Amino acid sequence: MKKECEDLGPRLSAYLDGELPDEDRKKVDKHLQICHACRQLVSELEMTDSLVKDTLSCELSPEPDLTGVWEEIEAQVFSRPLL
Repeated sequence: MKKECEDLGPRLSAYLDGELPDEDRKKVDKHLQICHACRQLVSELEMTDSLVKDTLSCELSPEPDLTGVWEEIEAQVFSRPLL
């Protein structure tokens, strides 16, 4: 891996999040135009980000209402004759 790629790597998340200052963003843009490996890494980071967001936005099933379940179990157990 080239030195420039190594230096760029830690800033790619900030680049994708739009958190880099303009000067740094322009440097990253310029590098991505000529570096296939870093473009591939950016693509993988974008896919990962998308998967994480999709996973976090999934609606969880509500917990079932278990009100009275234990009481019903006790009632059935204690209503049976002893052997």
